[in-house]
Amino acid sequence: ATIIGVGTEAKLADDKGRMPGLSKALFIDGAGGVIGGVASGSGQTVFVESATGVGEGARTGLASAVTGLFFAACLFFTPLTAIVPTEVASAALVVIGAMMMQ
Repeated sequence: ATIIGVGTEAKLADDKGRMPGLSKALFIDGAGGVIGGVASGSGQTVFVESATGVGEGARTGLASAVTGLFFAACLFFTPLTAIVPTEVASAALVVIGAMMMQ
């Protein structure tokens, strides 16, 4: 499960790989999915991308809140993306993908 991988990356597991409080975290993860479904929203879960943030030193929800604020600020700049041709965006994605494989 992703939550175990992220927890291990955050050094929350003991020597045997067990994480204290894992059942609570899994319950909240499942409850978020149920509530999101009932509210016709997207499912809320722990994503693999969280391991990148944890690997870079993020340990609290503050990193997620700051990321959310930056995404909200990007909404105002969305019309600017209409000026960028698709070919340019495609090239950037290929370069970023190549950098991620290194």
